[in-house]
Amino acid sequence: EETSERLSRHRLQPGEIIFARRGEMGRCAVVPPHAENWLCGTGCLRLTLSMAKMLPEFAFLWLSTRVVQEYLELEAIGSTLANLNTEILGCIPCVLPPLVEQKDIIHFIETETAKIDAIISKTRQAISLAQERRAAIISAAVTGKICVSHPQSADKPLSKCLEYFQKVVLAADFTDQLHTERIFGRVKLQ
Repeated sequence: EETSERLSRHRLQPGEIIFARRGEMGRCAVVPPHAENWLCGTGCLRLTLSMAKMLPEFAFLWLSTRVVQEYLELEAIGSTLANLNTEILGCIPCVLPPLVEQKDIIHFIETETAKIDAIISKTRQAISLAQERRAAIISAAVTGKICVSHPQSADKPLSKCLEYFQKVVLAADFTDQLHTERIFGRVKLQ
């Protein structure tokens, strides 16, 4: 009981925000209801909000922005490993719209994020299907189950048919590898 009482000031409450103290700046999370009374460890900092002024979800969105991350990187202390402290957290510049507007912003971002997540899911499914088809086409071509020559090349030499087949396989391979690029889909999503 003595230890429990001593650690009581470190107990988390739903709606508080916890920050990673070291490393990548700006990593944070809203404490969910099921984590009530969990202990805030030494690697984290706790931010308690006045919910009458700022909603936790809005605070999380703001604190996760590039602007805040860059601010924290500039203000962090330590030359080898960046560190935060409560003084730095307390000085983060903050946008504070009325609660109604905060709710609207949260709703908008959640709605748009859901749309993006759906697009990502469909894209992953399409990539998976393309990979399956590519493997099936290559297997069928190698085992002679399909003709790999260009439809209008029946009278062309075998080297031209192989050239066409290589282009088809290259296109399938390009599609397969494209999804691993960090920019895949970004141009279309913007």
